[in-house]
Amino acid sequence: MGEVLRLAAAQQLLPVPFPGERRLAQQRLEDTRAFTALEDLLTDSVTAAQRAGHISADADPRRLAALVLAVVRGIEALGKGGSSPTTLRSAAETVLSLLPRP
Repeated sequence: MGEVLRLAAAQQLLPVPFPGERRLAQQRLEDTRAFTALEDLLTDSVTAAQRAGHISADADPRRLAALVLAVVRGIEALGKGGSSPTTLRSAAETVLSLLPRP
């Protein structure tokens, strides 16, 4: 009985869900899965570039993939914000030049 009361009290402390909260949580989960899939693909690409000798084998492929993904998403946001294609291309070229070479 004490456990039931504690659970009931805890439920009263939880915020009341707002309309659409469940859908928002589902969308966040889908977004997380999409970003994880993109990061996995980029990690595979970095690993392949390391095997081919284009990127230093000492670099952490997952960290580099996360960096590239962050830049890609930033370029996407800048593009939506009206930045010129030249500016976007320059940002992409800059991040590629910063990748560690062997």
